[in-house]
Amino acid sequence: MRTNTLLWSLTHTAREKSRVHTVGFVALAVSILSSSTSTSFAKQLGQSLSPLSLLLLSELLALTFTCLSFGIVPIVREFLRLKRKDFFPLVTVGITNSIVAPLLVFQGLRFTQAANTELFMRTEMLFLFVLAALFLNEKIEWRHLLSGLAVLAGILLVTVNDLGADYAASTGDFLVIGAAAFYGIGGIIFKKFLVKLNPEMVIAMRSVIAIAFFLSATPFIEHTIVEELQSFPLALVGVLIGYGLFARFLNLFSFYEAMERLPVFTISLILPVGTLGSIAFAHFYLGEHIAWYHIFGGISIVIGSLIMEIGSWTLEKKKHHEPHLLHHFRRHA
Repeated sequence: MRTNTLLWSLTHTAREKSRVHTVGFVALAVSILSSSTSTSFAKQLGQSLSPLSLLLLSELLALTFTCLSFGIVPIVREFLRLKRKDFFPLVTVGITNSIVAPLLVFQGLRFTQAANTELFMRTEMLFLFVLAALFLNEKIEWRHLLSGLAVLAGILLVTVNDLGADYAASTGDFLVIGAAAFYGIGGIIFKKFLVKLNPEMVIAMRSVIAIAFFLSATPFIEHTIVEELQSFPLALVGVLIGYGLFARFLNLFSFYEAMERLPVFTISLILPVGTLGSIAFAHFYLGEHIAWYHIFGGISIVIGSLIMEIGSWTLEKKKHHEPHLLHHFRRHA
């Protein structure tokens, strides 16, 4: 009788664990598919909204869904417990990652393809290598070199072909690379000073800083968001709703659902595949031409990301890797 009870308990536990993992993988798939819409939707919205207005809407959506997911009271409580020494790094990350970098991305999207934007954002990894060595005293190891070479090869493949095809597109590409540099700066600051903080609070405060920047800049800009929304085409209302529902809410919500059910290592390995998903969505939704160099460049960049993730996991403890993954994901959300 005791043996049967133990056997039933083990079987039930195995089934429950399998069910949890299945739900986790479904949530992760939904997150990746939803995030694949972000760049394409932003490019389409950028046709009628200025980068500053798009920044405000983006951060308002991010703040709203973060508060709905985690609760505004816990986030405020965490902020009130913030130490004075953490305040300046938090503001700096807000400026680099939620103001300067997104504005460069939105401006770059006006000149280049959504597929290019997704690929060139991966240059953040290269900036992280250099900045980590300079400011965190991290040693550059074989995994850094292999990963960096793979990413660099993919970027160069796309860059060389773009330079020969369209100068305006190349301008947009360089703006996106500039954004990746600022994201890298913010990532290093986060890892050096803020990695022990509640990541949800950091996410929310970054959005608050960006919104405060917009409000303070409003008296000095020629067009207000109210005027832009009044002339906003009805045909793009569905795109705006889709951007908020899929690229922001469903993306963020599904990601955290996956985080609760799957190992962080598994998630960190699968997330880079979203790069290829973004390229495919840009092709089918926007009708962008995907050349052979986009495909091979994307594959090379994904391989570089995988090398880095595998190497990082062997060296970092989960408690340090998880907040870093959350912060890194927030850039793509």
